[in-house]
Amino acid sequence: MEYIAHLRAEHKRSPRSAADVEFTSAKAELTRLRILEKKKVLIVAEEAYAQMDQLVGMAVGLWGTHRRSRFGGAPRHQPSRVRSAA
Repeated sequence: MEYIAHLRAEHKRSPRSAADVEFTSAKAELTRLRILEKKKVLIVAEEAYAQMDQLVGMAVGLWGTHRRSRFGGAPRHQPSRVRSAA
């Protein structure tokens, strides 16, 4: 029994076995990511950023329209009339 324990301990200490374990776990992670992409659970970051920009733009546009209609014209920080220099 000690001999088997010695072989197992030697196998655990081997740098090649550590590299094999790391490679196998990385490959499994890549496979999990590919499956999630196929299921449309994950999307590409650029797609997410584009969708977020579009939603924020819509929200800001709606908020600006709501402010102008609620307070009777342009927001306070933007002048509604331009003063003449004369």
